[in-house]
Amino acid sequence: MPNEPKAGYSALRSKNSSGFMSSRAFQPPPLENSEKSELRLQLAEAQEQCIEMAVDAGDLQAEIKALRAQLADVEQESDE
Repeated sequence: MPNEPKAGYSALRSKNSSGFMSSRAFQPPPLENSEKSELRLQLAEAQEQCIEMAVDAGDLQAEIKALRAQLADVEQESDE
């Protein structure tokens, strides 16, 4: 039938014996050690990029605060 869910979908949505949705989701096949190592390396690189972005964001926030203070000073001087 064209409207039936795919086998993978139905396996994910199966109910347990009490009628509730099973908390056990589809488990991917285990990874090889080299795949785990590659994923760990990618994760470490992503974490490093997040740290760099957070530092940059802090620097930009400080610069914006300083520029707002300068703008307020200039506006105050022009009102005098």
